[in-house]
Amino acid sequence: MKTAQILKLPLSNYFSNLMKAMLLLVVVLFVTGLNIQGKAPENQPISDTLTNHAYHAGEFLKYKVYYGWLNGGTALLSLTEKQYNGKTVHHAKAYAKTTGMADNLFKVRDIYESYMEPVNGLSIKSIRNIKEGKYTDYNEVIYDQKGSKVTSTKSGVKKVPSSMRDIIAAFYYLRRVNFDKMKKDQTVLINTYFEDNLYPLNLKYKGKENIKTSLGTIKCVKLVPIVITGGVFDDAEKDLTIWISDDKNHIPVRIEVDFIVGSFKIDLIAHTGLRNTLAVVK
Repeated sequence: MKTAQILKLPLSNYFSNLMKAMLLLVVVLFVTGLNIQGKAPENQPISDTLTNHAYHAGEFLKYKVYYGWLNGGTALLSLTEKQYNGKTVHHAKAYAKTTGMADNLFKVRDIYESYMEPVNGLSIKSIRNIKEGKYTDYNEVIYDQKGSKVTSTKSGVKKVPSSMRDIIAAFYYLRRVNFDKMKKDQTVLINTYFEDNLYPLNLKYKGKENIKTSLGTIKCVKLVPIVITGGVFDDAEKDLTIWISDDKNHIPVRIEVDFIVGSFKIDLIAHTGLRNTLAVVK
């Protein structure tokens, strides 16, 4: 799509894509509006038996979104323990909303929830409850890991590959990866299910950097999701970048997105209940 064509789109489309991209935090990361590409090099999928040293129940993360000079909104991510079908599970909830001028132009109130097995991080149930302008949508998905199928309230039963995760569960499982054992430009792959479709999540490791934030300078791992160009992106490996803390937490610290029509930044501004010490260097 050419820039001239994109500029003819309603302004609300930009804010819709903006708020959807906020959910990159719950890698968040990876919604249909961003057209994530699923092809990965051979023998690079993440193991399904990674031990969790990164997070525990009680963790809370808060982010602020900037669209150029505009304060676009906030995103909250919490993890608790709940009882589900008689057993204790992890319940993650991501809440994204517009604020200020962005809220007046195009109000967004998006909630994503995930019920996960604590040991292996596999999805048990996911909920998508979104309100974007006048558009609303609600869907629940139940995951049958043994039967390799999902049951959606909107589309019914579908066969899926084994070890399937919803988009929130994929975010948490990504945090279990030991990036110290990876080489630059090596990729990781997680199979995810989102909006009643399969979305293989493919990210490339690009080394380490220190990132200055309102919380101090934080040591980070740099990751680049592989995106499809020709829509809102120009460059498959430069228009979308994620920095996660270079410690055992692996929490997202900053996300930068460059669209053809503009760019925005998502920054970690508060946290409580981290399992490990955050890698703040100064």
